[in-house]
Amino acid sequence: MIKEITTYEEFTSFKNQDDNVLRIVKIGAEWCGPCRTLSSTLQSLDDENIQIAEVDIENEDTEQIATDYMVRSIPVTLFIKNGNVVSKNIGLISKNELLNIIDLHK
Repeated sequence: MIKEITTYEEFTSFKNQDDNVLRIVKIGAEWCGPCRTLSSTLQSLDDENIQIAEVDIENEDTEQIATDYMVRSIPVTLFIKNGNVVSKNIGLISKNELLNIIDLHK
């Protein structure tokens, strides 16, 4: 299940959990076709060892996230472990690429 993050505080709380679980955050927008495709790919992942969230940069309560992570184009996928970004991907990413990055950082 994908968590919808609607505030900067929710993002900070999600990101900073120190439990050794890999977290994936997709930063995008509803109008973005590649973002919707990536959402579908993320939904197809069935792994209890990861948590997935989405941030819509069109929401004024989440604009700071885009600023903090220098988002210039979307989608952006952040891979976070123990509060630290361990990988950042810009653009659409295939399921195989996702799985490779997940395996690398689990």
